[in-house]
Amino acid sequence: MASTQRDYEELFSEDEVKSSSNVEHTNTHVDFYEHGDPDEIIGSDILSKYIPLHERVGLVYDARMEEHRSSNKHHPEHPARVRAIFCTLEEQGLAQRCVRIPAREATPDELLSVHAADYVQTMCSLHKLTTSELKRRA
Repeated sequence: MASTQRDYEELFSEDEVKSSSNVEHTNTHVDFYEHGDPDEIIGSDILSKYIPLHERVGLVYDARMEEHRSSNKHHPEHPARVRAIFCTLEEQGLAQRCVRIPAREATPDELLSVHAADYVQTMCSLHKLTTSELKRRA
């Protein structure tokens, strides 16, 4: 799916988008070692000079993600898994190389782009159910 400048404006601040669109893109290989240790230049102006914002990896993380729990102890999404993934990204220096994208709730259109309407409606109504009703549906 092709991305447009407007897509980036929705995800990133106006300043980030402007600085990204002013970068002249070339297909030439850039030897970052000529500028020093690559780990020291990550996040510096040197990096943004050569890699436009729309070609970088985005990372969405919020501590609230660790609050997602399931009554099923075998469910793959649980707080320890989410925290372990983020810690590994930080320990390996990968989180620092990503463009941080603030977490936010998905819009109805975003949900409907990947889920059926009846599923979205069902999920949006679950907060009205009691714990025993939720367990019966699980």
